[in-house]
Amino acid sequence: MSSALAKLEGVLPPQAIGRYRDMSRQLDVTVDGPDSLAALSRAIVEKREIDLDYFTASRGQTEHRRVRPLELFNHRGQWYLSAHCLSRGEQRLFRLDRVASLTVTDERFTSHEEPYPRLRPMPSTDASSLVWVRFSARATPYIRERFGDDAVDVGGGEVKVPVPGDSERWLTQWVLSFGGDATVTEPEWAVAAVARAARASLQSR
Repeated sequence: MSSALAKLEGVLPPQAIGRYRDMSRQLDVTVDGPDSLAALSRAIVEKREIDLDYFTASRGQTEHRRVRPLELFNHRGQWYLSAHCLSRGEQRLFRLDRVASLTVTDERFTSHEEPYPRLRPMPSTDASSLVWVRFSARATPYIRERFGDDAVDVGGGEVKVPVPGDSERWLTQWVLSFGGDATVTEPEWAVAAVARAARASLQSR
């Protein structure tokens, strides 16, 4: 993986190398990844749109998508691409093991859209340090993609998931990035922290 990234840096234009190095430092090069990582990394740096064929588990079929790639990351051994999906008109998360094929196009884009705040690693402590977040049915497909079996059904198409509670700042940013589709249910300190952050956000507008 690290050798592939080094080769990629060698073919990048000079003006893109600085940004690429910043991004590559965020990748966990100790984790094996698919062959598409190098092409996707270059597309992110050069802001090039991507055509991909993606297997959608909820529909049980492979669909063609045109996306604007924003970020690559590894969560619990699984590689993901955060991208703005032009086919759906919104930001989506794509598991790389479900990408049947992809092509980096010559179409460039200018975007100020930021990827969702990424997940923090789970702390190696007891359950008392966890925060439970409930998600609406609209957000459930995305959450299932990201959390897998850790997403717990709570009825009505909604799910809840445990996330680390060791950083209040990260927690509030992450929950609020989902708008009204995410609600902290416990513990009480986390519920209060997100409520405070939401009020502060409204007052600053």
